[in-house]
Amino acid sequence: MQVVCIFQRLFCHLSSLERWLTSTCSSLVKRNGISAHDCFDRIYLLGLEDESSKSVSNFFTRRGLFESKMLMILNDLNRAIESHPNVIWLRFNKAAIYSILAKSDLLNEEIANINKLFDSNPALLDDQLIHCIYMC
Repeated sequence: MQVVCIFQRLFCHLSSLERWLTSTCSSLVKRNGISAHDCFDRIYLLGLEDESSKSVSNFFTRRGLFESKMLMILNDLNRAIESHPNVIWLRFNKAAIYSILAKSDLLNEEIANINKLFDSNPALLDDQLIHCIYMC
């Protein structure tokens, strides 16, 4: 139940996380002078405008683009966690993405990392919002 509640709350904030990562980590996601976000949006729009595309292929195109974008966000989160290992929101967001991608083994590993972080730093629970998400 605790994990379900965490992810219900975090899914609402995933798009804002993506915008934050795109804006604050732009140096990490630059590709040929175009941000990765813009690049994937362009590919997505071109795929929809392709008259020879069928709805099934559009689904797979969108799914592939979505997974690629999530993997890019995971890469950025991993880099941020290396620099700031005690920032709990980075780990919550990483766990949410693993859940979205149905990677249960990695999700369980990240939840264990979150629990270790709370065990080693109980002061994190002083924040009302973090306490609510964690104890849900």
